[in-house]
Amino acid sequence: MDVVFEVIKRVIKRLGESPTRAEALSQTRAEACDRLHQLLDRQNAIEVMVAGEVAAERGADGKPSFPNEALRRAEEYRRLSTSIEYQQVLQEVDRARRELRALDAEIESVQRRHASDLAVVGLVTVLLNAGKSEEVEEILAAYTGGQAEAATPAEQAASPVADPTSETPEEVTVIVLETRAAKSEGVVRAWCRLADGSYTAVFGKNGIGQTLAAAAGKAVKVRGKQGNAGLIALRVDPV
Repeated sequence: MDVVFEVIKRVIKRLGESPTRAEALSQTRAEACDRLHQLLDRQNAIEVMVAGEVAAERGADGKPSFPNEALRRAEEYRRLSTSIEYQQVLQEVDRARRELRALDAEIESVQRRHASDLAVVGLVTVLLNAGKSEEVEEILAAYTGGQAEAATPAEQAASPVADPTSETPEEVTVIVLETRAAKSEGVVRAWCRLADGSYTAVFGKNGIGQTLAAAAGKAVKVRGKQGNAGLIALRVDPV
């Protein structure tokens, strides 16, 4: 029964943490949504500016250089496709949309897990009151799969597997928005905002991970190396 109660304790602990995690994720999503709208506004402004320039352009004879819509559209496309600023905005828009989709998936995962945890705790309580401890063990074994819990959709899409010795260390200051245990044992994943308003995941193991976990809502300086899923922290210091 010791194992049973340990599992139940973990589930109940997660139930207590879920509202805070959901709130932090919702705040992060709102900020990501604002960022996307700002980028879309900038994209639209560039398109309108280029369209105006094309429509106003005149030849030496004073006649429009692009007298019909088809020609104007073609010239607008040509100018936009060669505009470094516009192409950078398009890349930022794409990145912001991916971040928003990942956050939506993670929020849904938290909500679904919270609902299933509530249902399991209720069922386990009824069975324990009825003295059916064996059934409880079977249910909890099936619920946990006898393994560590699955990663969130955002973690499944990006796991920190890169060798941290293969890149030059870098230092960044970030705001830690939300932390959670990563898929790998002893690793903490922190969802952070950079000074430029973009977002990144920071992964820390053991003591470094504990420092990240304790820094939720605070600014920290991270020294680390880029992995395929985010920054792999080698050192984390409060700011």
